[in-house]
Amino acid sequence: MTRDRLIELAKQFFPEDEVIPRKKPGELEIRTTRDRVVGVLTWLQNEAGFDHLMYISGVDWLEDGEIELVYHVYSYDHKLYCMVKIRVDRDYPWAHTIHKLWAHAQPYEQEIHEFFGVYFPGNPDLSHLILPPEWSEAPPLRKDFDPLEYSMKLYEPEWFKSTDTFASIANRLRGEEAERIIRSVLNESARLHGDAPEKDGEGEA
Repeated sequence: MTRDRLIELAKQFFPEDEVIPRKKPGELEIRTTRDRVVGVLTWLQNEAGFDHLMYISGVDWLEDGEIELVYHVYSYDHKLYCMVKIRVDRDYPWAHTIHKLWAHAQPYEQEIHEFFGVYFPGNPDLSHLILPPEWSEAPPLRKDFDPLEYSMKLYEPEWFKSTDTFASIANRLRGEEAERIIRSVLNESARLHGDAPEKDGEGEA
């Protein structure tokens, strides 16, 4: 089956969805909805020869208030690669599980839940893979999660609190003093971990 023939068939079976050829030969994408995605993926697997789910990725469209899920599937028989995309509400994010289509989708959904906060009803295990069980912050791959602010809140180094405020440091990191501030942070980190701090000028040619 060629890509053009697959696009033709996909448009016939899913007229409400957008089927788009990508720039690279042998690649296409299907933009569908949460309610239709399982049907699209089932058709790709059973009727179009896409036997391999490569992975599931997520994109946080903060300005749109949506999380995008991208299902990457591949056909070894036809040498075709397809991205199936859906978007879900960012405030109430959930999608249908596909672990009964591909068993190894289970940990992919588990990871998307952990790092983007998307729920997959029917997935047997949505516990954390990496984050601690007591994690109460925003999902860390969402764009409104600030890793620097979280780190400073978690560790609260005394030298930091006594010399400047977080907001001030954040603003200055965008200015001319960025190199000095970064060096100071690295030196303090080295001191706290028992390494000798680097003096200004050391290591420079």
